Amino acid sequence: MKTVFAWAEGDTALRMPGGESGEEALGRYDAVVAEAARSGAATVAMVSHGAAIRMWTAARADNVDVPFAAARPLDNTGVVILEGSPADGWKALSWAGAVVAPAGEGGPAGRPLDETA
Repeated sequence: MKTVFAWAEGDTALRMPGGESGEEALGRYDAVVAEAARSGAATVAMVSHGAAIRMWTAARADNVDVPFAAARPLDNTGVVILEGSPADGWKALSWAGAVVAPAGEGGPAGRPLDETA
């Protein structure tokens, strides 16, 4: 996970041993997402490996960062729901059934901070 999270933080030149770089992995994922967006469908379900979902979401959703994704593994059949577009950007709405707070509005668990505690 160290390599895929480095990709999500922007170090896309790193390469998996014997495999692709972050630039290649994100490019491949972005291309499939863009193809789905161009289809005109209102809702699209995409199936992928949990590590790839976590990496791409941390790299592309404005309200999910690497610490958030690293702390929340996805079980088999785990679901992350996003809204947005390649042109406008992405926002995660839920992560494995839990609501994800909008960017700048949540604490480390995606819940509002209680600054009085």
